[in-house]
Amino acid sequence: MEDKSFELQPRFMSNEIVDSIIIKTFNHCISNNVKEFLFAFHGGEPLLQKPDFFKYFVNKCKSIFSNKVTIFFTIQTNGTLITKEIASLFNDLEIQIGISIDGIREINDENRLYKNNKSSFDDVLLGIKNAFDFKFHKNTLGILSVINLENNPLEFYDFLKEIKIKNFDLLFPYNSYDNLPKSYKVNDINHTPYADWLIKLFNIWYLDSNIDRPNIRMFNGFIECFFGGEYPNDLFGNYKNGLLVIETNGDIEAVDYLKACGQNFTKTDLNILKNEISDSINSELINLYYHSHNKLNSKCNQCNVKEICGGGNLVSRYSKTNGFDNASFLCSDFLKLILFIQNITYSNLPKDLLDENNIEISSFEKEHLIINSLSNKQYDKYLTSFKSIKS
Repeated sequence: MEDKSFELQPRFMSNEIVDSIIIKTFNHCISNNVKEFLFAFHGGEPLLQKPDFFKYFVNKCKSIFSNKVTIFFTIQTNGTLITKEIASLFNDLEIQIGISIDGIREINDENRLYKNNKSSFDDVLLGIKNAFDFKFHKNTLGILSVINLENNPLEFYDFLKEIKIKNFDLLFPYNSYDNLPKSYKVNDINHTPYADWLIKLFNIWYLDSNIDRPNIRMFNGFIECFFGGEYPNDLFGNYKNGLLVIETNGDIEAVDYLKACGQNFTKTDLNILKNEISDSINSELINLYYHSHNKLNSKCNQCNVKEICGGGNLVSRYSKTNGFDNASFLCSDFLKLILFIQNITYSNLPKDLLDENNIEISSFEKEHLIINSLSNKQYDKYLTSFKSIKS
């Protein structure tokens, strides 16, 4: 979108930066009693790096971390460069592969063409096939798709099963109030296109009784939250966001999707060569991102599902007028989707368990009316309909 800062950065990360990342991450883990840590290779396209980069990074980590901290590795790639050799290397290094693909050829080609405008679709499928030749990837490979409302949910789901995907997740487009999705109507209770699409997909997935039903992280994440668990990434939930970005030049920044808010938006004066990991919390933006599910707009604080929603992803709250002091422009979509999945989940529980935990089934219209009409004082008196069953 607006941010073009990548044009001024090195295309590749040097071993000096790598060494500093690994050593300072290890020191941070030891100082803060962190027992497990995940390194994610991201981009751009991280497979433009040579195989020796990944060998060096993983082996350096193993030598530094030893058995004191359990470390994991993952890579998010467009999949076009996953040769059998790369798949074999990542199998040996135990680097979990995530592949970005948005659906069938026509849908994927909307935003994932090569620079010469040729389709990348066949090469992505070949990359998936190459990865599936190895047991580690067969069990762990995941697909990540940006929601495209032109995608037929049933056709999309059948495609996932056809390519034998076990692990799958969905992303909302990284838009803000200043750059809304085409034809999107903010604050219109009757306009919830993303919720409507996801509810159709949820119903297909939920009613699929076959043993090969994929794990859809968004849906399972919401269900986990309803029983007191933690949402599995930074898009929802009420836990702290522990993700930090180190750019190719060593700059320490907040999560990369915030670049959609403006030029140099995520830039700080922090760099891994001169700063410690813990210095990052002094950055106003990084601090906000870290606490973003608890630092909510007043409208969000009136909402019964705020512990599940957490205000949604931070970029969807941003406007140049109010900064992040907004409810997400996707608020109605989030509310409708969460209530639908929650009601389906709770409706399958025994009535006495619901009564014992003071849980009632509510409606989207009722909750939307409460959020948008009651003052904070009135809302405090309103008996909450939603609470997690902690046992």
